[in-house]
Amino acid sequence: MAPGSPASTSLPFPDSLLHDLLDVSLTGVNVLRPVYDPAGEIEDFAIEYLNPAGQRMTGLSAQPGGTLLTRFPASMAAGILVYYRRVYTDGYTGLHEINYQADGLDNYFRLAARRSGDWLVVSFTDTSDQDRSAVELALRDSQAREQALRSEAEEQRNALRSFVEQAPVAVAVYRGPQHRVELANAATLAIWDRPLPDVLGRPVFEVLPEAATPEVVALFDRVYATGTAHTAHEQPTTLVRHGQRQEVYWNFVFQPEFLPDGRVIGIRSVGTDVTEQVRARQQLEQLNQDLETRVQARTQEALILQADLLAAARRQADQQTLLHEVFAQTPAPIALLRGPGHRFEYVNAAYQAFFSAGPLAGREVADAAPELAAQGFGALLDRVYHTGETYFGAEAPFAPVPVNGEPPARCTSTLPTKPTAKTSR
Repeated sequence: MAPGSPASTSLPFPDSLLHDLLDVSLTGVNVLRPVYDPAGEIEDFAIEYLNPAGQRMTGLSAQPGGTLLTRFPASMAAGILVYYRRVYTDGYTGLHEINYQADGLDNYFRLAARRSGDWLVVSFTDTSDQDRSAVELALRDSQAREQALRSEAEEQRNALRSFVEQAPVAVAVYRGPQHRVELANAATLAIWDRPLPDVLGRPVFEVLPEAATPEVVALFDRVYATGTAHTAHEQPTTLVRHGQRQEVYWNFVFQPEFLPDGRVIGIRSVGTDVTEQVRARQQLEQLNQDLETRVQARTQEALILQADLLAAARRQADQQTLLHEVFAQTPAPIALLRGPGHRFEYVNAAYQAFFSAGPLAGREVADAAPELAAQGFGALLDRVYHTGETYFGAEAPFAPVPVNGEPPARCTSTLPTKPTAKTSR
């Protein structure tokens, strides 16, 4: 060693000594390597090496391959995986003791672990070759009861899972920040139009890329990031079903799922497909809108027709006023009569001058001018009214009733009597 150089930490032993030590050790030694999930979290440990004592205790070879969970599935429930993670990531230095009664083993194990670079080194002992103390027996009984309770809880979970699978509502569980599908019941798979093997363990937006709109992705991410539940009504989502893109409407609840330490590990979703109800309401709204449009159009048409009729009536009234003004200035006697009773609707001054019993307008012939009926003109008016044929009278004699104090007058008429809109039926 050079003067002034730092002290060396290497041991003055050959490498073969380490191998000999591992071979003769009565303590099992296990060298592990972490296995990460896509999110960068440790999900398992690969088994890289077991010394002879470890091989005897576990029944495995020196380099068996596989991982902790594939070789010893019950290690998750026994807390071994959690212990290894804690040591590797947090530098935990405590021991872990467990009565392991699964995966072909039935021993009380004591574990000590330490991280070494990228590796995890585990030293462990069992009691397979020792008399079991009262404490160990009590622990075994306690753990046996715990195992029984765990089995009962597992049965309850399986029963709940079976119930969820058959539920008429869509139930799904998404795990991790990528929202991997951990559970999707039959109702969910029917709506997605995908079989379970095609979706299980995959990110939901990889399974349903057409649904990955910014709004829907943000909804998943917000619930996972904040741990706040979200309820939606008639949420539109685009899905490809039966080979066609369809817009589906949901009522659903997103509920975050927490670890004991408060971290969010996933999202539970319960929803119902309300597409048919939404489409039926939309069709009804469209029908009502179409009906309202037609009613407005008909109303507009009626208003236009009413305006046209009013204008026509005004034109007719103007024409009638003009006609009456012409008649009023005509020296020939003119009268317009209406209805079967021959009611005088209009008489000009020349016509009114023949009759001294007061104004004729608005009165029927029999009342206003009985002399017309008495002298045969009533019958002529009846015939024209009922037949619609024009009558021409040539020098027809007519004797109006004289005015008081005047001698009786006699006159003749050569005016035609013809049906008009005023006199016809």
